[in-house]
Amino acid sequence: MKIMYGVAGEGRGHASRSAALWPFLSKSMDLTILCPESIAPFIQEKCPPADLDLIPGIHFSLQGHRVDYFGSIQKNLPLLFRFNEITDTIAENMKKKNVQGVISDFEPLTALAAWKAGLPLLNLNHPAVVRRYLSLLPDAVTARLVATVMTPPAQKNIICSFYDGDVGPILRDEIRKAVPVKGDYILVYVKESSSDEVKSILAEFPHQEFRYFPDKKKDFITSLAGCAGVIAPAGHQLLSESLYLRKPVLALPQKGQYEQRLNARMLTSSGWGRGSSLSRLKKDAAEFIKDLNKFPFKSDPYHQFILEDHTARTAQMISSFFETEKQKSRLSPRVHCDYFQYLPEKLRRLKSLTA
Repeated sequence: MKIMYGVAGEGRGHASRSAALWPFLSKSMDLTILCPESIAPFIQEKCPPADLDLIPGIHFSLQGHRVDYFGSIQKNLPLLFRFNEITDTIAENMKKKNVQGVISDFEPLTALAAWKAGLPLLNLNHPAVVRRYLSLLPDAVTARLVATVMTPPAQKNIICSFYDGDVGPILRDEIRKAVPVKGDYILVYVKESSSDEVKSILAEFPHQEFRYFPDKKKDFITSLAGCAGVIAPAGHQLLSESLYLRKPVLALPQKGQYEQRLNARMLTSSGWGRGSSLSRLKKDAAEFIKDLNKFPFKSDPYHQFILEDHTARTAQMISSFFETEKQKSRLSPRVHCDYFQYLPEKLRRLKSLTA
């Protein structure tokens, strides 16, 4: 079965998911991966021998540590003006290659092209989880709007998440094979823009060893498997990898990123970590270090937490979806992934708590 798989280039989570799923999906599918040039080398390395087509990427602008949504719109205006032309070209390419279905991981060009080509579409990502929450804060409303644009209606939507997802985390093979042991050091993954500030704050804890990443001289996965805990941004992929290895996390959400703020909040609810910020890091790091041996705390029963690896299960769901669609005389209706679709599950969990 010929499938096109569109992968967003912003952040590492989308590319990591495709690389993790590749060995499973490629057994039964002839896959063509569509991605921006920014992640093409990673895809070529992790998904050999992938048929790879380059497409323009949508990128977000930053203002300090905060996402600049207005700047992001300006940055992507040239692409937006060519959106229709580009999706027409991708749709024609789908027809020429006799593609039978499309997967989109937060990649709207591929998703819209699937609609134009009359092909079944499966949305698979984490960021659309924000549509399952009804916060009216400005960054939350903006995040839901962005998720709506990036994940148009599809025949099937799969949200992978360690909280309230349709499936749990999708993890790369190296993480699945890692053997966790509890060391004495804390792994600190920090972006270059905030590296000096974080190191300066953590230097005030001389009796605690910290190992900083990215670091080309050290093996990240071995260090993650052997640490006592993690201090890192609140991106879903690293949180999922840490929780799979049962490592408590002190998460630092990026300002203006509601998804990361939600990730940090749900990390706290899971009992496996806490959310923080650069302004509170000294105080929160002291508490985190003191409580390292107390994790996990009790989780919030209102939410569903999945810390196990669901890579193989997700691949099976994808394969089953396309096999089912292939047997139908017409495409299934497209549906949005939103709060009201997930509401019955929320009510079911609430009822079980009050029973």
